[in-house]
Amino acid sequence: LCSVAVLVSDLETPNPEDKEYSVMVPGVYNAMYYTEDFLEKSEERLGNCPVKSNTGIDAKINQDSTCNEAISEFDVHCHIGWTEEGEYVIYNVKKDAEQDLLKVSIRVAAYGKRSIRVELHSHDMDTMFARKDVETPGRGSWDTYDTILVWNEVSVGHDEFLKMKVIFLSGNVNLCAFDIQ
Repeated sequence: LCSVAVLVSDLETPNPEDKEYSVMVPGVYNAMYYTEDFLEKSEERLGNCPVKSNTGIDAKINQDSTCNEAISEFDVHCHIGWTEEGEYVIYNVKKDAEQDLLKVSIRVAAYGKRSIRVELHSHDMDTMFARKDVETPGRGSWDTYDTILVWNEVSVGHDEFLKMKVIFLSGNVNLCAFDIQ
């Protein structure tokens, strides 16, 4: 009925020089910085985004001015789209080990009200520091983006490396960027 792609990363202690940990706190990052750890349910890739086109994650070139200001090493700014219930992406995050508190927000668009879960984990995914479900306002447009504050302050301990998992609980959400401070 559908295909599933799940790839598991190396769970050893990360190397600080590893390109895999390219999300550095603080910063506003393009959604396309996801790792090889994801769940994509659709059989074929949808969208016109040339970035990471080999992964199968559905993505489209984005025109939102705020999204287009996000940190990106790519030539174009894209958003993750055509999400289905239960799909997720994971981001590898590097922060100063002395920093215990983070502020996290996501920039999303959805035609109707939709639910998204954001989780913060240790680099090996053994410890979950925080989990929160948020809802999109649902503005009747796939191109009207809102920045949703997930946490104003959340304690994540003193690990230098973390993983942030974004789960599309309802599907039908566009994710273009996230802010982690």
